[in-house]
Amino acid sequence: MTRRLRRSARTLIALFIVGGIALATGLAEAIIVIGGKFGMFGLARGQTARLNVVRVIDPNQRPGECSVELMFVDSMGMTVGGPMTVDLMRGHAMFLDLAYDALPGALRVDTRVQLRGVVNGIIDPNSSPRCGVVPTVEVYDNISMQTMFILGLTPGIQADPIPHL
Repeated sequence: MTRRLRRSARTLIALFIVGGIALATGLAEAIIVIGGKFGMFGLARGQTARLNVVRVIDPNQRPGECSVELMFVDSMGMTVGGPMTVDLMRGHAMFLDLAYDALPGALRVDTRVQLRGVVNGIIDPNSSPRCGVVPTVEVYDNISMQTMFILGLTPGIQADPIPHL
């Protein structure tokens, strides 16, 4: 097996484990992603960002495809990778890669850029209203193919107004 294939297999296994744990602990509602957004992360020369998504196996959902859109945006919200629409069957996974060298030239002025992964659910009125997916962002080194880090979906935080003292 090639090094890249082994790394991809490990990543998919990790995604399936996360999805299985979430379902087993009753967190299925927490992993239904419609408009999923990640926090910012840095990408440097010699690295690639990978936006992974795996559809969890939920017996309560109708069989069929689950359409999601994957993309990367910069710190100004401009799309710099994708969008790519994928149709996932239950238990299947897909990814979108974005290498630092593939970024628009204006972003590569610095040796590091700030990015964010976005996963949007595409709703078909003739299909099941929801599908459970587990998204992650992974950054890996292009030479060693080693994963530098993996981010899970960041929950939204509501800021309360600061009371005047």
